[in-house]
Formats: sequence, structure tokens, C-alpha cells
Amino acid sequence: DAPRSSPMRRAQRRAPWEFLLGAGPTLAFGIAPRMAVEGRAFGGVRHGRLGLELGVEASLPSQHETEDGDGFEQQVLVGSLAGCTFFGGLSGCLVSKVGRLSVRGFGVDVPNSDFGAVWQLGPRLALIEGFGEHWFGALRVEALASLVTWEVTLNQVDVWKTPLFSFSVGGDLGLLLQ
Repeated sequence: DAPRSSPMRRAQRRAPWEFLLGAGPTLAFGIAPRMAVEGRAFGGVRHGRLGLELGVEASLPSQHETEDGDGFEQQVLVGSLAGCTFFGGLSGCLVSKVGRLSVRGFGVDVPNSDFGAVWQLGPRLALIEGFGEHWFGALRVEALASLVTWEVTLNQVDVWKTPLFSFSVGGDLGLLLQ
């Protein structure tokens, strides 16, 4: 028997390193004039209550049309980095996303620019439930602040500007490896 305070006893209580792989859909509000549908894939590492996640997210084209029939279609492609802490079935993360917002106008003669930078920062909360030996599911919400703003102008008229805040809700299915 080892004494309760021995280093060997403390090492046995430490959680092992865990590796996560997953993917899931997202409904995003504020990155386009109307709700955008996104998908994400991610990988991460977790040790005890702390974790780090890297991901990539992409939206389907979202279209906006004016009364004159002019409009634009936009898509977002970003990489994400999140530092997380875990408390049972709940996680809280600080998320940063950096990427590209692509815009394609229709009903316009010559577009000035067809892409711009996206940089967002904010919290994510998730409810996580494990099932089977290595699988987990998660429901998540994010509230992100845009650190870069973007305007879409059609025929010298501003038709949309990225708001300061965006909100998203989604779900993930993942694999947990030890």
C-alpha cells in the first residue's frame, strides 16, 4: 500500500490523454444576411479538464437579392482554434476563427472585390454525452464577435454589412481515442 499523498497515488488519479475527432452541422446567424448552413470537422486533444481543438468550417452558399433583382451569394471558409475546459458533460471554450468570406455578385457590372477576411472571437458552450466505448455526441452554441467588418455594395448602394456579433447552434458526432 502506498501512502495517500505519494506521487504514485497522484499519478493514478490523473486522467489519460484523450484524442478527439469529429464533425457536425451548424446553423449560423450573422455571418450572412440570412441564416447560413455550415459544416465543421475538428480534431483535438484533452487531458483532465483541459483541451485544445483545431477545426475547419465551411458554409453552403447563402444568397441575398434586392428588390431590383441584383444580389450576391456568399460563402465562408474558416479555420478554428479553441481552448476548452470540461466539467462532466459540459464544456466551455474560447474560440477564435480566421478565414475567408467569398462574395459573388449578380446583376452588377464589375465587382470591386470578391473576398475578404473573417476573424471572430468568443465563447462556446456544449453539452456532451458519451455513448458506446469511444463515441460522443454534443450540442453546442457559440456567440462570436467579429474583429473585422465587411460591407457588400451593389451598384454604389450598401446592401449588407457584417454585424458585430454572430450566433450559431449545432451538433457534433465524434470519436474519442485514449
